[in-house]
Amino acid sequence: MKYFKIAIAVLLVTVPGVSARDLTDAERLRIENKVKFGLKDPFSAVFEWPSIDIKDPNRRFVENCGWVNAKNAYGAYVGFE
Repeated sequence: MKYFKIAIAVLLVTVPGVSARDLTDAERLRIENKVKFGLKDPFSAVFEWPSIDIKDPNRRFVENCGWVNAKNAYGAYVGFE
């Protein structure tokens, strides 16, 4: 039985003084399609996109986080990862 631990971290180089932005719907859809490809039941996948707020002016990257929950071979959801 395979367990997929998926940590989606999209790193975007930012210009100093520019604030973080959320992923666009097109970016989220592209990530979801890539993740679904490796799942046993891709049509059961449920995604959550929690917001994270890192207040560090010295950071040069913006991080985005995503969670996925999908059914396993037995038809049961395995929990968000």
